[in-house]
Amino acid sequence: MKNMSASFAVLFVLVASISTPLAAQVFPTLGDDNFDDPAATCCDTVVPNFPGLGVLPALTVTGEYGVLDACANIYQLPVSVTVTPTLHPGVFLDPLFLTPAGGQQACDEIAFFIEVKDPATPSQLGFTIGTATPLTTDRSSFALGKFMRTWTTVDPGPQGVIRQHWRFLVSGDAVFAVLPSSGGLYEPPCQVNSLLAGPFPAAGFFGVIDYSFAEKETGLDWRVSLSLSHHHGLVSHLDTPLNPRALASVGGVPSPFMHANCSYNLVAPGGFVFGAAKPPASTFNVSSALDALRNTISDADGTAFPAPPSPGFTMPECLREDHMVALSTNATDFCPATGQGGVGNFIIQTWDAPFNFATCGPSTYPWYTVPVTPYLPAGFEQEFLGSWPATARSDVASVALTSVVATIVHEPSCQPVPYPDEHFHICFGTNSLFDLTQGNAPVLFGPQAGVTDMLLDFGNNVERNSYYVPQAGEPGYTSVLWMISR
Repeated sequence: MKNMSASFAVLFVLVASISTPLAAQVFPTLGDDNFDDPAATCCDTVVPNFPGLGVLPALTVTGEYGVLDACANIYQLPVSVTVTPTLHPGVFLDPLFLTPAGGQQACDEIAFFIEVKDPATPSQLGFTIGTATPLTTDRSSFALGKFMRTWTTVDPGPQGVIRQHWRFLVSGDAVFAVLPSSGGLYEPPCQVNSLLAGPFPAAGFFGVIDYSFAEKETGLDWRVSLSLSHHHGLVSHLDTPLNPRALASVGGVPSPFMHANCSYNLVAPGGFVFGAAKPPASTFNVSSALDALRNTISDADGTAFPAPPSPGFTMPECLREDHMVALSTNATDFCPATGQGGVGNFIIQTWDAPFNFATCGPSTYPWYTVPVTPYLPAGFEQEFLGSWPATARSDVASVALTSVVATIVHEPSCQPVPYPDEHFHICFGTNSLFDLTQGNAPVLFGPQAGVTDMLLDFGNNVERNSYYVPQAGEPGYTSVLWMISR
């Protein structure tokens, strides 16, 4: 994405900041992320531009931990969240994938360590996602951040300081030391104890981490925001061979650890209201997409990453992103707890052909969603989490969030011969919706630069040990990303 515009007021200001003398911090390289490199053509490699390890600071911010049950808000607890970028351990099939000290892997990845505490008892660790020292043999030891996109806003105030944001698609395993609770707050029917006493050592959380930066008179102002979800059990523990954490019913009786209708969600900064009034389903419609992108990764000789490295392989490379056109989809309300439309905090959409690509032409498989009845009846599901009200803080206007789960058929245009069957994707992500009536919006870079009220970002999840087999439930790796705005 190219050409920055600064004529629009801030909306998505991410609150968790440090502001110290300029000499004490690293100034990031601002501007386009270079995935739209004008010198590159279809399937060419590019050198991305985004801040990585050594530039992104560790930040602590207030947050909210919320449990949503049967399409209604039931529990919410304020928490303290610390996000620390850490060395990417390079967990791959071949040691050639290992990175030198510096931590950036596969051109667009970084690891994170996330600590969550109850601010009332700061000495007691609630849970972690990843570890401070990731292990090369253990994917569970780090939250994997996959860079997605960048945009700008303008901080409020007479100076109109430009703020740049960078979004990372993140997945990682949460390990609970204790359950977030207050006076026995968490009780069935959510079966929250499954996160401690269940058959699996960890709970997979999926979503995004957004860092932002502005240069101010007081120093370099870094901020962070996140939205991470352990989806309801009908998705996260779906009984399928593609799910290492499937929970099967026995004699028609669901597993006691299923939490079928409950999702667990971590959002920061604080002030977020889980279960706030959901906008109408039509709010989630997408048509005439302003900026719908994807990017893939390949190795040096053109064999698609994440295939095992070929002879002469040196380092995975990032491909120029492609742009989708002729995009249109309508949303409807849904609640998997009842299986009925028109109720609940879920939104379902059917994405169907034709999906054309402006750069690389049509793919072998048109992009469309695959229903998984009865839990993903349209193949694309968003759970509405809530929003930051306009009055929550003076520096953030209303932003609504959803968590995204999708099953999609699509073969990337640059997909080479060795893996022709890599066209079914199990996806996760986050949608951020902005209220343009307040006069604030993100401003995108790129050939389709402009104002948007939607940042719908998701990517596929592939098996830890094969890198091309789709996987549900357990965090793996991401090889294809979709970034949709309007």
